[in-house]
Amino acid sequence: MKKSLLIILGLVFIFITSCEYKIVEPIVRELPELPDDPDDPADPISFSAQIEPVFQDKCISCHSITNPVLITGSAYDNLINGGYINTNDPESSELFVKVYLGHPGSNPYTPLELAYLLKWIEEGAENN
Repeated sequence: MKKSLLIILGLVFIFITSCEYKIVEPIVRELPELPDDPDDPADPISFSAQIEPVFQDKCISCHSITNPVLITGSAYDNLINGGYINTNDPESSELFVKVYLGHPGSNPYTPLELAYLLKWIEEGAENN
């Protein structure tokens, strides 16, 4: 009985001391500048042409079933109705903050993608 108890305690001790915790720090980036668009810089950012395709490329592996659901056709409504967009203070929009800071396992946005997302929110987050 004592021998079994010592073996169990030894295994518990080994298990506890072998654990290693790694604290993951968020990626902090400078706010991006929107580069000149060679096509037409005066055109507003298009949700369907410039924002939604990025969701399909970078977010859909998780956000096809978790909130906000970002599948084509419902992404806009889910973002607006879920309170993820703040057109009064675009940089504090939950969507932009989460994308900007990144999170473990996510595919980081490029500076251009971040700039387009922020500009789209600044322009009123239209469903265009």
